[in-house]
Amino acid sequence: SMGPLALVYLLLAMHQPFERRWLQRLGLVIGVAVLVMAQSKTTWIAAAITVPLLVLLRSRAWGPAAFSLLAAGVLVALAMLLLPAMGVSVEEFLETRQGHEAATFTGRDLIWTLAVQEWTHNPLFGYGLTMWNDAYRMQIGLEHAISAHNQFLQSLSMAGAMGLMGLLVYLGALFFYAIKARRGSRGLSVALLIVVLVRCVTETPLSLGAGFLTGAFVTQLLLFHIALAHSHRVVRVARPATTLVTAWRAS
Repeated sequence: SMGPLALVYLLLAMHQPFERRWLQRLGLVIGVAVLVMAQSKTTWIAAAITVPLLVLLRSRAWGPAAFSLLAAGVLVALAMLLLPAMGVSVEEFLETRQGHEAATFTGRDLIWTLAVQEWTHNPLFGYGLTMWNDAYRMQIGLEHAISAHNQFLQSLSMAGAMGLMGLLVYLGALFFYAIKARRGSRGLSVALLIVVLVRCVTETPLSLGAGFLTGAFVTQLLLFHIALAHSHRVVRVARPATTLVTAWRAS
């Protein structure tokens, strides 16, 4: 979807703004509009984490940030206390359509259960690459189940424990290099890593079956470039002496 691409653009616009203010503001407005219209709750959560984090790492305003988090926690606690007194109950909300979708992650709980069941049939290697294809979806009667809607369960159901181990190694490498490049990129590598990790909970951003022009591929490619550009160290090598006089002076 366009939601992850819009979020990546907003992070890049914060990292390196346009020289013209009107162009920067126009880009931010368009990016926020696309992010809202995409209606991707997972991307909204990632934006709620990465945008304040990127601002915090750049401004180093730890005091105001801590106060803001504390104030937000107090507001949430007050809402939980005052909503029942106003006649709004959590049970009634869960009985509504929106509440049911929120409680079941928009129906993903059924797909997650199915993925775990298929993994138990072959714990080491999983179901195989044909899982979640057209024939499999027709067999289980879930036409919309194009994936496990969870990167960990996707790897576990298709490739078993071996696939999950490979996924953890890959994410570990991403985490290592993103943290290593956090200072050089001024927090952008960490923000992109969080986008990938948050999307792994309800989506499959590491599956490149949809092609190489998707938001998931662009995000990973950008993260690779930033991590490699800011994580290496430049080693200076002394040049050999060209003449005997230069060598005598150096000694």
